Amino acid sequence: GRTGDVDAFAQELVPIVANWRSRFEALQVPSDRVAQAEGLEGTLLEAEVELGGLARVAASGDRREVVASAEEADDASVGVEEAVAELGLSECASARIGLSENTR
Repeated sequence: GRTGDVDAFAQELVPIVANWRSRFEALQVPSDRVAQAEGLEGTLLEAEVELGGLARVAASGDRREVVASAEEADDASVGVEEAVAELGLSECASARIGLSENTR
């Protein structure tokens, strides 16, 4: 059913977001961008949690709960987009604001 599709979709997204968060944590952040970087890391974690919750709820098949959980996951994704914009990230992020792989 449709909730099964949502469950599968959410389950596929959780490791992707977890990977983004892990890769982002490995970057060195310029001192003037620490607060924004922490904001992005927090929103990525929130998105990961909300997607995991959506997968669990979708597996139960309760349409009302699925819709509510999907709205929470969508809000979390908007938070990630806003945090990305706040940090000034783009495809050229490493050149623009000096993010680099942590070599420590």
